[in-house]
Amino acid sequence: MVNAIPLQKRATVFGKCPPIPGLPTQPEQISVSISPDPVVPGQTDTFTVSGTLSKEITDEYKLVIALADLSGKTYAAYVEDMPPTKPNTPFNVVKTESIPEDLPQSYAIGVGVTTLANPPDVIGCALAVVGGSSSNIASYPIAIP
Repeated sequence: MVNAIPLQKRATVFGKCPPIPGLPTQPEQISVSISPDPVVPGQTDTFTVSGTLSKEITDEYKLVIALADLSGKTYAAYVEDMPPTKPNTPFNVVKTESIPEDLPQSYAIGVGVTTLANPPDVIGCALAVVGGSSSNIASYPIAIP
């Protein structure tokens, strides 16, 4: 008899970002879902990002989506415009991005609402770690150099 248990792919779970060094105020958590889930290297993936932030989203804020391995090597970083949104007002953004063909089996996806200034003003953030643990991440995937 053959054991026929179907393979169930685990959903990518986005949670709160760890504290970002050097920021006076830590970002609020945002919600992220992806399709397909998990991402498929070499294909496109749709990111649905939503939340309600206490700070206003102005034209200077961008949506940053980054994929990195657990040592901190960035495989892709996307910067997209955000719709201006008043404080405490829900926002919802849907973006489709290309997933790198060489994305390793263990990786992190960081999604942030941030300025591109130095230092950045990250007001919203979510992080997912696939194939590892967030304690293994060497650097923050959406940090702006």
